[in-house]
Amino acid sequence: MLNIQFKPNETLFKEMLEHFNNLLEHYYPDILEFSHIDLYNYTNFATPEDWREFKLDPRVYEWYKKEMTLIANQKLFSLLNNIDKTNSTASSQSLGQLLNFLKQQEENKENNKFFIYSFIPLTPNEKEAPNVKILEAIPSELSDSIQTFNHSSN
Repeated sequence: MLNIQFKPNETLFKEMLEHFNNLLEHYYPDILEFSHIDLYNYTNFATPEDWREFKLDPRVYEWYKKEMTLIANQKLFSLLNNIDKTNSTASSQSLGQLLNFLKQQEENKENNKFFIYSFIPLTPNEKEAPNVKILEAIPSELSDSIQTFNHSSN
């Protein structure tokens, strides 16, 4: 079950969550493959565009990623459990694909960086947060994409 505490003003997402959870009970894990149009067709609620926004919401998207990783791990363990019982090339290819997928997910988790440049001082809580790094200069990989303008008049 997808359990997200949407904000009070996100009433449409709250209702969509109820519809999604109803589908989840009947169509898991196949629902993970449903497009936003499929979700609309199965629920007859909201619009396909609303369902796309729902699926792209970072909270929902993160849940999808975790579920896919969980399913991949389960399939990996199943393949490893039966590896000595089959000589199938398809099984070894599936094993390789699952290992690559899980490795990529782990690398993405480690490399998930967010850069926020601001002239607003950090709060004491923000300064102490373990994922905050205060930089004295803009990193070179970002400096090329920053444009500056001279607004001085002659």
